[in-house]
Amino acid sequence: AFGLSEGTALDWSALHVTSVANVDSTTGSLGLVAVCGLMVAIRLIGDRLVARFGRRAVIRFGGLCAAAGYLTVSFVSGLPLLILGWGLVGFGVGMIAPQVYAVAGHIGGGRVLAVVVTFGYAAFLMGPGLMGFVVRQLGLHHAMVVPAALCAGILLLAVTMPNNDADLTG
Repeated sequence: AFGLSEGTALDWSALHVTSVANVDSTTGSLGLVAVCGLMVAIRLIGDRLVARFGRRAVIRFGGLCAAAGYLTVSFVSGLPLLILGWGLVGFGVGMIAPQVYAVAGHIGGGRVLAVVVTFGYAAFLMGPGLMGFVVRQLGLHHAMVVPAALCAGILLLAVTMPNNDADLTG
């Protein structure tokens, strides 16, 4: 879910903004700027958020933000709201992968981390292509409900995550 959602945001956001807001490609690239900028910002403060609120809460909040962002871009057409929506997506998905990878490394070391990263990147790389099929069926604007649903599913899956590093050892 997080791999497909992150890959979709990186590969489709600029085209989505360009098409839906009917703007030139330079202006449309603001969607990608919003995704990447907020993804970097949250990754810079993510460890502090996990220390304060716990890993499970951070992942749930990330899934909620990303789902809200994807729903926003699925149903609005104004440029400011599209940029806001894509920013929420970046802010949300940026929280999830580092936490999933951290738990995999803590639980099983390098071998388990390698397996989890492989699946994450496979979804990251295949997701945008799969989204191309969905776009063809639903249209570019409304196809973003699919990653929204996947991000909402992260809220449920977060229950399997340990809340903090102490839960990993004990």
